Amino acid sequence: DAAGEAVFHEEPNAGETSTLVAGAVRAPGITRAVRVTTIDDEVAARGWTNVDLIKIDAEGYDLHVMRGMVRLVQRQAVGIIQFEYNSSWKAACSLLSEAISLLQKHNYQVFFMSNEGLRRANYARFGEYFSFSNYVAIAADRLEGLKDILR
Repeated sequence: DAAGEAVFHEEPNAGETSTLVAGAVRAPGITRAVRVTTIDDEVAARGWTNVDLIKIDAEGYDLHVMRGMVRLVQRQAVGIIQFEYNSSWKAACSLLSEAISLLQKHNYQVFFMSNEGLRRANYARFGEYFSFSNYVAIAADRLEGLKDILR
């Protein structure tokens, strides 16, 4: 959510749960300082006005990444945002409710990704469960083209 430097916790062989979240790696590894940036800054640096799809898999830092693209989200300049939710969110002090609120505030509809298609997110029923899941947020003007996979 901010450009600068962060500590990256890397599993052996750059394992799949390597992360910026201290204590969330599954296997002991090394730590190193890395340069970080925001999606807002990267998109602006490339001169792009919008992005069709952003896929976020930041091992617990997904909400932080969304906060770092808030200018794009405010303008609905991202058509579809897919993000992963898992146990690392707890260690990162992130909540699914905050992600859903941020996205809905800017006219995105949020769906849970299932084998049968995209189901409207039901936070009131499931709350914070910190288990592996994928969510998809769709800007209001993109919903019509995706109605065949929405449940």
